[in-house]
Amino acid sequence: RRRTTARLVRHGRFAAARLLPGCSATTYIRSYAGNDDGWFSTKLLEIGKLSPDTTLFTFQLPEDKKKLSVPIGHSFFVQPIPSDKEGEEVIARRSYTPLLQERDDGTVRLAVKVYEQGPLTQYLSSLKVGDSVNMKGPKGRFNEDFLFYGEDKPKTLCMVAGGSGITPCLQIIRAMYYRRCLTPRPTYLLYANRTPKDILFHDELQRYVTKFGTLKVHYFVDELDGFPKENNMTEGLFNQDFFREFFPKADGDSNLMLICGTNDMNKAAKEYAKGCDYSADNIFTF
Repeated sequence: RRRTTARLVRHGRFAAARLLPGCSATTYIRSYAGNDDGWFSTKLLEIGKLSPDTTLFTFQLPEDKKKLSVPIGHSFFVQPIPSDKEGEEVIARRSYTPLLQERDDGTVRLAVKVYEQGPLTQYLSSLKVGDSVNMKGPKGRFNEDFLFYGEDKPKTLCMVAGGSGITPCLQIIRAMYYRRCLTPRPTYLLYANRTPKDILFHDELQRYVTKFGTLKVHYFVDELDGFPKENNMTEGLFNQDFFREFFPKADGDSNLMLICGTNDMNKAAKEYAKGCDYSADNIFTF
């Protein structure tokens, strides 16, 4: 039996595309990694606020990439367009997981948490509609075929997210509820933020909790900051005891733990998952 984590990793530059019986055309799976040097220019169409320090940027893909289907868990590298000035270096570059599109409109939407000491996020926050940036991708290791369509796909999904690290987790959650050919399965999400006002997509997550009954969410915040405490919210840091109480016990390859946050949060979450008998083969970090 092949290891779970190994089956989550997508090999090769292109994944085999397929259309499953009963699925709409929008579920066509294709992984495009771009050219080897593959940067392309994208124009900023829209700017929105998701929280006091998180901005939603909508970029228009160029004509030859408007039909891209971005695989779950894959990301785009973003950097400023290089200056023509000789010797001037690019400020920074980093990858962002786009939000899962509900329809194919040739755009990419990125949730960006802006940091005071972050050169790239400060640059992005200064952009105006009509400005352009360079992108490259999508690229990634995550294999959605195994997660959603494999004969031995995991029966239960456990997720730990911090801040804008919710985006790959939300991709998966949205796919389970939007794609007609997928059957939702028990899913547990631990979502950590600094304060309640920093929780992204709170209303959407709560709507899924209420409507479908297969999703369980618990929020952790560093401080309430004057906001009322919800029943599914804890002030402070998550710990080993909470992991044992909230997440189902490891059961071979039946349960999968997905983690996306800061390096320190990821490290702690992996240790607590192992403390609940999840093996390294059943833990995937974006």
